[in-house]
Amino acid sequence: MLGKLLPWRWLVSRLARSRGFIDPVALLARLQRFAQPSEVTEPIELLRAGVAFHARGLLNARAFQHNLDWVWPFWVERQFDPHDPAFVPRAFSITHVNLTHRNWTAVGLPDCDWLPVVDPRGLLTPLFDGWSLDAWVLPEEGDPLLPSRCPDGEQRLLLLEGEGGVSIETRLRQGGCELHQLVDVATEQGGPCCRLRLTGRSERGGFLAVAVRPANPEGISLVHEIKFVEPTTLQVDGTAVYLDRLPQRVCMSEYHQGDVLGHLDSSSSQKAAVSCHVGLATAAALYSLPAGGAPVEVTARVWMPAPSLASGRSSTNIKKKIIKKNEKEKIKKQKKTKTINRKKKK
Repeated sequence: MLGKLLPWRWLVSRLARSRGFIDPVALLARLQRFAQPSEVTEPIELLRAGVAFHARGLLNARAFQHNLDWVWPFWVERQFDPHDPAFVPRAFSITHVNLTHRNWTAVGLPDCDWLPVVDPRGLLTPLFDGWSLDAWVLPEEGDPLLPSRCPDGEQRLLLLEGEGGVSIETRLRQGGCELHQLVDVATEQGGPCCRLRLTGRSERGGFLAVAVRPANPEGISLVHEIKFVEPTTLQVDGTAVYLDRLPQRVCMSEYHQGDVLGHLDSSSSQKAAVSCHVGLATAAALYSLPAGGAPVEVTARVWMPAPSLASGRSSTNIKKKIIKKNEKEKIKKQKKTKTINRKKKK
């Protein structure tokens, strides 16, 4: 009732013009002239998706543009590099989104709607639209092997014999460093578990790092708090990452201190917890690599979140809900048609 009484269009137009913006009502009217007559001007689902997409883009613009010295996902490193074929000029772009490398791969189990994703350089995002786990090889001398900055990498899909699943294998080499990653989802302790299995080598010795990153293949994913729980557990905003070995040390940092990569040699970064009100907390668990290229193996595990298990949201249940919803809509349409026919007869 209130919506019909108030002149909303006039108010919006007046407010926009008073602030120096284009009249949104007039703009929408011009857009409608390009389309055929329809009951719905724009699908509400597309509008919601578009708003969420570009809202993330606004966060990306503030985080990436002013912190290019941080280690970001593969698409950011390529898309922000003027010498790369994937470079996208961004001088007049309000939002920065992944336009060039939307080719990540999902892993999972049959009849389970939990699908961790892996980007072309092995960055693992275990939770939907959440933070990620990365791996670095940091030699004693020379440039570190940072997967997102490697110009070349090998990645392939493997079938796991006897386990009924698939695994994504990523191999990276740079100088005297090598990193091998395997990502899969398996049933462990009665529930789905995402496993990141790492093997690192360095001819000159150094460290293998398991890093928590506040980003994913879509962009920024805020991380406010990270804790290290003895002996081998990292808690990222309440979600546990279980390491199978005790790290030599754990380093953490928050936004105003910079990326944790720049503080691995600082004693002040070796702490048990960090919090960041901006949402860009980072952490790295370090494992010593012997000189000579001897391999060191580390496995990180993330179990499927409990709420998803409790709700029983499997693909089968989702299909049943969709069928029930379609049946209800069909019954409503039939009732509506009968009512219209009765009115016509009268």
